[in-house]
Amino acid sequence: MKNKSANEKVSIYLAIFFVLVLVVILVLYFLGIIGHGVASVDVVLNKEKVVSYSKNKWKQVLPNKYSDYDWKKFTVYEEGKEKGVYSLYRGEKEFYLFKQKGEQREPVFVTEDSIYVGGRKKSDFIEFDKKDITSEDEKYIKEVLRGNKVSVNDLSNYIRGYKVISDFDNDNKKETMYVISNIFSHNVIDTAYSIIFIKDGNKTSYIYKEIIPADNRYAKCSASLLGLLKVDGKNNLQILTKCSYYSYSDDTEYGIYQNRYNTYELLLYIK
Repeated sequence: MKNKSANEKVSIYLAIFFVLVLVVILVLYFLGIIGHGVASVDVVLNKEKVVSYSKNKWKQVLPNKYSDYDWKKFTVYEEGKEKGVYSLYRGEKEFYLFKQKGEQREPVFVTEDSIYVGGRKKSDFIEFDKKDITSEDEKYIKEVLRGNKVSVNDLSNYIRGYKVISDFDNDNKKETMYVISNIFSHNVIDTAYSIIFIKDGNKTSYIYKEIIPADNRYAKCSASLLGLLKVDGKNNLQILTKCSYYSYSDDTEYGIYQNRYNTYELLLYIK
């Protein structure tokens, strides 16, 4: 009986050992230490370019790596809201989305203001609404524009104007982001501008700012908010922006910003 009991104990210890080994292997696999590369958050911007976050850093993924994402699952967010989880495929010039229906794949269409989030590292997309500018907002916006020496003739003629309310600086209090642009407007007289700025109490912080003479407005891009993302289980919010030119081209620019030490720092800018 004693020998049998000892054998049972050995069997139990071996079973526990193998379970622990399996757990360690799985953890290492999902961390990317073994298996298939470093774990990352992968983000497709506006159907065309890919950025990746790993080892506490953002980087642009080169086109020769795009095929690595073929038929991988990505969560798609359109205009600040989740649309669904779909399979990705790279075409000649951009990425396409498909949903599985039985043995068939059906194409999924989204607007230009969309991002696709995938990868094996933890990430959280913060949904948001684009709200209309009120008369009270107008007063504040005009103050900001005057402070940037925008001509009185051009204070109210923006063609892109909305606000987004969220906690942009990770202080557990909500701030208001304004996205304002009159670039490409035919009514610009003296000053063209594209500005993304945040109102936090009496403080105004800029994320993106382009102020130019009216004659140059078709040579510059107009910026907008593309997404809000938290990565790697951290509380720091990453602000993703897009800057589009008058004629659609591969020159579209993208920025990733984060509040650090009360300043919105540019982490990555690509075009």
